[in-house]
Amino acid sequence: MKPSEIHSLLGQAKALREVSPAGIHTFALYWITWEAYRTRMLAVAARLRGWRIEDAYYVIGARRISSQKTYRICFEDMIGVELAKQSGLLGEVWNLLNEIEVLRHRLIHGHRSASPVLIEQASRFLDSILTHQERVFSNLLILINESPSISLGNVLAQRPGTGRGIAIKHDRQSLITDLKLGDRTPAKLPKDAILKRLADVVTKLS
Repeated sequence: MKPSEIHSLLGQAKALREVSPAGIHTFALYWITWEAYRTRMLAVAARLRGWRIEDAYYVIGARRISSQKTYRICFEDMIGVELAKQSGLLGEVWNLLNEIEVLRHRLIHGHRSASPVLIEQASRFLDSILTHQERVFSNLLILINESPSISLGNVLAQRPGTGRGIAIKHDRQSLITDLKLGDRTPAKLPKDAILKRLADVVTKLS
């Protein structure tokens, strides 16, 4: 997602939290916003390593990241940084995200509900780290080949590589080869033809 879209999601989550602080739907929207943010974070980190943002998104889609664990593995493979071993606030936040992911699974998959106090506090935590994302994540050091490490910076900046002297050095195929993706590609959205079929079912049920 674009930074503006992530900001919009966060704004919608904040509005929900105002009226339903312990709502499952509130937590769900915050978690969606977090997943959008973490995907952007990986794409920006890849840009700092010399790949195009769009190529990074392609590979992220091909890896079918669906959990904190698969994200962490992909981040280490692409960027060479182990998120689980970070110290300070970032390390603390990452470990807490791993713990509340269990809440996400329980609520999203409809297994059963959870304590409203836990849901409310988890939403408050997600609101805080996303609102103050620069304080949490911007100092993460990215390893640059043949150069000193560089801090990740503001993930929601519109053009993260601009002004930082980092040229595009790799093409998509080299990224696919390095990560051993083979013929895996991102999942595709349904074609427009599905719109009529969806509408037909709605009509039948009306």
